Amino acid sequence: MVPVLLIVQATQPAAALHAADDAQSDGIVSGPPRIAAARAAGDAAAWGIARLVMIHGGRRHERGLVLYSRDESEPGAAFRCDRGKLMVILAARPTDMREYLVDKPLRSAENLDVTITVGDEEPRQETWVAMYQRRLYMARRVSTTSRLFRAVVDGERLTLATPDDGAVALSLPPATPSLFETFLDDCELETRSDPYADAGPG
Repeated sequence: MVPVLLIVQATQPAAALHAADDAQSDGIVSGPPRIAAARAAGDAAAWGIARLVMIHGGRRHERGLVLYSRDESEPGAAFRCDRGKLMVILAARPTDMREYLVDKPLRSAENLDVTITVGDEEPRQETWVAMYQRRLYMARRVSTTSRLFRAVVDGERLTLATPDDGAVALSLPPATPSLFETFLDDCELETRSDPYADAGPG
């Protein structure tokens, strides 16, 4: 079972955000053996993984998993899956990815043209979704999401260019195989969203 983190709507009291962390001390929430083993070996500190839950009307609704880079001093990356679909979210500025993806309710989003470059490939201009006053950006294309997942796993260079921040090279930590494999296994993705179902160029 993946550790639980809560997404709480703006109408919920802020104290509810800590419910999952408090539950861990009572043994209600625990990490899967694969993740626990990776962390014990000291190779998973750079990436976090959590199950997201939304509280609405007093009821808990699971909203998938999120895998995120932990280094708050660098622009980060996160992958989220929900109901069989995979999403990629990049930060153009140093960002606490957990804080924005878990603790902050999404209030507004806009479509914005960005340029993404993977390794030595030609830059691609695409329309992404900008969130949190253009701090985070989410790809809209399934092929781009899959390509970026494989790029992070393979340690390829990523550059995100936005109107506000210009070209930003993402210095992401090496992918932890056990965490990324557990993430994909537990996501139960649709074939269309599986980043390895069609590894050809997107």
